[in-house]
Amino acid sequence: MAPTGASIAVASINDFPEIDLDPAAPGVDYATTFVEGSESSRVCNEEVFLHDNDHLTWQTLTVTLHSRPDGSAENIWFGMALGNTSGVALSTSSVGDELQIVAAGTNLTIETARQLLSATRYVNKADEPVLGVRKLTVVVYDGFHSASAKATVDVTPINDHAPIMSLQRTIMYLDDGPFTAVVDITDVGISDLDHKDRKSTRL
Repeated sequence: MAPTGASIAVASINDFPEIDLDPAAPGVDYATTFVEGSESSRVCNEEVFLHDNDHLTWQTLTVTLHSRPDGSAENIWFGMALGNTSGVALSTSSVGDELQIVAAGTNLTIETARQLLSATRYVNKADEPVLGVRKLTVVVYDGFHSASAKATVDVTPINDHAPIMSLQRTIMYLDDGPFTAVVDITDVGISDLDHKDRKSTRL
């Protein structure tokens, strides 16, 4: 029997990019705390994991802060200069309470994206920040598929203002002839920048 030929067509599959904001913890998400007065907080572990079996470069890295109860006092930024990395542009945009930062370009290597994300910071400059969790989403896009992970920042105010009390006292003498009445009028003002409700007031 004469030998016969055969041909095999090999098709490459474009795998999804991979992202893990905190390789030291289960899952791909990251949680941290921002205490009032702090300089800033990370949005991922310093050793953030990024990988792609098919691409050495990505098209975009996007970080979105989904709400800002403290308005413009809350911010996110990449936290590093690109140096001599050409072909990569950083931009910031906002819609309502949502703030988004994007790194995009033909030279956005996975290592550059990792360095940018590792340096990304959340900051809140409000004197009395609103207590609660801020939610962020990190998305990487290779031109075909995207992968995402979530970060949460627990904003914690501190009680850094002592209550303020002011006293204004007036002594009035009422004289109707044989008798004199003494009236002591005291005007008390109390304020506290950290607490609207006081547990007790004692004079």
